[in-house]
Amino acid sequence: MNRELSWLEFNQRVLEQAEDRSVPLLERAKFLAISGSNLDEFMMVRVGGLKLQFDRNAMVRDAAGLTVSQQINAVSSRVHEMVARQYDLLRDVLEPQLAAAEIRRVKVSDCSDRAREVADQRFHSDVSAVLSPHAITHDRPFPLLQGLGVHLCVRLRALPEKKPQADASDEAATESDPPVESASESSASSKASTKGTRSTKGASKTGTGKTGAAPSKKAKTAATSDAKSDSASESEEGDSWQFAVIPLGRSVPRLVSMPSERGHDYILLEDLVTHYVEDFFPGREVMECVAFRITRNADVELQEDGAADLVDGMEEVLESRRLSRVVRLEYSAAASDHVVSFLSEVMQLTNQDLYPIDGPMDLSYLFTLHGLEGFDSLRDEAWVPQAHPSIDPAEGLFTTIAKGDVLLVHPYERFDPIVRLVEEAAVDPDVLAIKQVLYRTSRRSPIVAALMRAAERGKYVSVIVELKARFDEARNIEWAREMEQAGVQVIYGIRGLKTHAKVCIIVRREPQGIVRYLHFGTGNYNEATANLYSDVSLLTCNDTLGADATTFFNAVTGASQPLQLQLLAAAPITLRKRILDLIEAE
Repeated sequence: MNRELSWLEFNQRVLEQAEDRSVPLLERAKFLAISGSNLDEFMMVRVGGLKLQFDRNAMVRDAAGLTVSQQINAVSSRVHEMVARQYDLLRDVLEPQLAAAEIRRVKVSDCSDRAREVADQRFHSDVSAVLSPHAITHDRPFPLLQGLGVHLCVRLRALPEKKPQADASDEAATESDPPVESASESSASSKASTKGTRSTKGASKTGTGKTGAAPSKKAKTAATSDAKSDSASESEEGDSWQFAVIPLGRSVPRLVSMPSERGHDYILLEDLVTHYVEDFFPGREVMECVAFRITRNADVELQEDGAADLVDGMEEVLESRRLSRVVRLEYSAAASDHVVSFLSEVMQLTNQDLYPIDGPMDLSYLFTLHGLEGFDSLRDEAWVPQAHPSIDPAEGLFTTIAKGDVLLVHPYERFDPIVRLVEEAAVDPDVLAIKQVLYRTSRRSPIVAALMRAAERGKYVSVIVELKARFDEARNIEWAREMEQAGVQVIYGIRGLKTHAKVCIIVRREPQGIVRYLHFGTGNYNEATANLYSDVSLLTCNDTLGADATTFFNAVTGASQPLQLQLLAAAPITLRKRILDLIEAE
């Protein structure tokens, strides 16, 4: 079984949730967004890894007997098929149903006069002040674009070349004789006139093209009929156009709300900018404006043997990802051959890497629609996590745990007790030390804040921060530095391994002696995702588990082999065998 193709079938099942008519409409939109974000990560990591492997040794075979080249071909075919299915669903089913439910994606040209005034004001006050075009010339190379961001490629009529100064006799002849157009000038003038009658201000050409289909020569020519009719005269002229790129960035919201009598109308940022694109190029003729998106290889890992400092090494990895090769180009299916050829050539892409999209790129905007207020009937009924019957909010958690172990099942039961445990430990004068492993946290983590507060109060706080948590590396580096400044002892895991354990040890002085209060979990210390993902937490002060947890923690921080654990099992030493033994027993 090939793992890449197997994963794609998993994502197909997510997409099928979006296709399920029994699922509420906005939940279907959310599942479509999830399938899109899943596919983004797959392209960055799995396809990026296959590309690297192809460069190293294309003839290596996987467990299914496929060479790297065969895997790349099979994955490309399956992904193109999946993308086509995603956009068929969005275009033909979800958007019409959302519109019927009064959630409408509109364009400026379709808006009322009042809405157009709002769009004009939004663009000129909020958007044009932020965005900047980047013209591509001989002395201005193609810009370094952010992966997974939506950008615009603008094709402009080339400026006329400056002609040499004419002598006096030529000038006299020019003044006395009537002007005569050359054939090429006539063609260009005719073309400019044609364009003026067929497009609204800044509007990109419209056309059809099958979303996600591998762009064969026929599919790639997804431009409009006027672009096709111009191809002959343009080829006679040579390079009669120039290109520019407008990165849309992330500081301006992708969804621009518009006034409407009922429901919710919105314009996508790329559509708003496209409508006013000529404002960025005064005095120039805009021939085409095309939305596109690139995906960069993120399968760049830290070479730990050669990294003297793990933090510096990981920062180099993050920089390498920013500069890494492009593995996928998504572009509007209405794009002309000229734009597609320009983008694919500058990024050195093959047909397998090209994805014409008949709809909005980057389906993550559907997450925003899912969160709209006033449309509760289009969502699943909200599940409010329940309080655990053994936990009394008026009683300290140390007292509660001392009475007996507490097992919590998230998201059906609240994650609050785990956050509260660390917060209580931070201010409890009898707590001597806190030891914790952090793999992924929330953006404004109350647990990290409590750990820093504990260190500032003089407690012994040790935290293992896993720098290699994919796509959370930058956040973990930032948290690690802030905690170090607060006095927390930060350890960066083990070279060659990821520390994926979720454990917190709180050492407390009590009348009977030192007691270790523990939290073990299957999920991250992230109070936001704990409301979504199914996980289990155990709160205990069991002596044997406390001794095992301390042994494990100190083995990681001390980079040593752990002693024999009595109740716990840890990879890569005993966990695999323990699980296989348990399976065999069943």
